[in-house]
Amino acid sequence: PPPQIFLTFNPIPQIPGHQHWLQRRFLPSDIPIAQPIIHDNIVVLRTTYKQNKFCPEETKKVLEGYKQKHPDLYRMWALGEFVTMEGAILDDWDTVDKVPDGVQVVGYGLDFGFANDPATVVKVYKHNDDFYVDELLYETGLTNQALGLRMKQMGISHNDIIRADSAEPKSIAELKEMGFTVLPSEKSPDYKRAAAQWLRSKHLHLINGSTNLIREIASWSWDRDKHGNQLPKPADGDDHTVDALIYAVYKKERPVLIGRA
Repeated sequence: PPPQIFLTFNPIPQIPGHQHWLQRRFLPSDIPIAQPIIHDNIVVLRTTYKQNKFCPEETKKVLEGYKQKHPDLYRMWALGEFVTMEGAILDDWDTVDKVPDGVQVVGYGLDFGFANDPATVVKVYKHNDDFYVDELLYETGLTNQALGLRMKQMGISHNDIIRADSAEPKSIAELKEMGFTVLPSEKSPDYKRAAAQWLRSKHLHLINGSTNLIREIASWSWDRDKHGNQLPKPADGDDHTVDALIYAVYKKERPVLIGRA
């Protein structure tokens, strides 16, 4: 008999005009929840958090809270649907297999994390007004020593410029003691809105394999009030690689203090 192959996945935001290959190959139409669909030698089973008896109550509250405030996120993360995000901040981006030869390296962006939030590192390249972004790290539970070891394993040297959150001076100092060149990226209270507006004028190429980066860029959206009305500021939450990207390019490429419009 032919070998059995099992695939499990969570839907990611759709790129407008394109279908994810899993959706195109296995999900040509709506699939009911918790009802196996058999076609030829393929079985598709769609489940949600409601079928997971081990789902923590806190996770349930977060998912159900999206229903009114962020219905697109509710459809995607709670119901498991492929969704084109309404109110997405960035729409001028695509995915590519690699960075073309000769494209200049801008540097690295680092967003610190530990328990609940991941530490993220992205490498950014620039050609004219286009940026190529590669996700190198997305991991929780890393001490600064472990983070530094990971970065050395990536080939990041003392000659490479890393820009990181200025709110973590101790972490920056510890990485400097390990031989890295880490520059603090200063932030004003309104920096993320200004950075979002600036990034909207750029074209982003995300390197295939940068799973979390692609997911976060596609789902990064404007915040909404309790009535669902869109607000002129980015929503907080799942944007760790986005923060790393902002640290890497915004202050360097736009020579003003982050947050000034």
